[in-house]
Amino acid sequence: MASIVCFVLHLTFINTGNGIIYGVDVFTQLSLFYAMFFPLNSAWSLDTRFGISELKKKSVAAGISIRVIQIQLCIVYLSTGIEKCFGKQWLNGEAIWRTLMMPIFKNYDFHWIAGFPFIPHLMGIVVLIIELGYAFFMWRKGIRIIWLFLIISLHFNIGLLMGMWYFACIMIFLSLFAFGDDVVSDIRFYRRNRILKRVGEIQLPSTSL
Repeated sequence: MASIVCFVLHLTFINTGNGIIYGVDVFTQLSLFYAMFFPLNSAWSLDTRFGISELKKKSVAAGISIRVIQIQLCIVYLSTGIEKCFGKQWLNGEAIWRTLMMPIFKNYDFHWIAGFPFIPHLMGIVVLIIELGYAFFMWRKGIRIIWLFLIISLHFNIGLLMGMWYFACIMIFLSLFAFGDDVVSDIRFYRRNRILKRVGEIQLPSTSL
């Protein structure tokens, strides 16, 4: 019920404030839409926290919900990366330069970058690689932990350099929600294998003369 109320209130806000909304409001509305169908009450509701209801760690609904948001994020990042590739601004670094020079985003003085044009050029290429690779490498064990770190770093720097902390936090939260559990499982898997390997090496008898 709380998710439905939040969804309706936020929908009302973005439809009455068209002049002040931007991309983050769309992602917020998307998150609230999913929240109406996700079994959030099985883990995050007050009755569960106080022990009134039983905590369900795993469920079919939760698995389907996470898969849906994973696919959604991959589509978003892939389509965004492809669209940026069709323009020269991201390939030659102009988009980075213009963003850093815009007064509304100018938290720091980056005029010195004009003397090092390879920096915005490299930054633009890195952004494209991270966004395009998200849809592919977030599904691969061992690599998705690197890509999760890269996407978190990307949005953290957006918040730091542009002051768009709300947008940065929403996007970081969505990636953590979608792939965080998989990354934690990967870390546990590799740690367990490393421990078992060490135990096996210790137990193996020495064959040296």
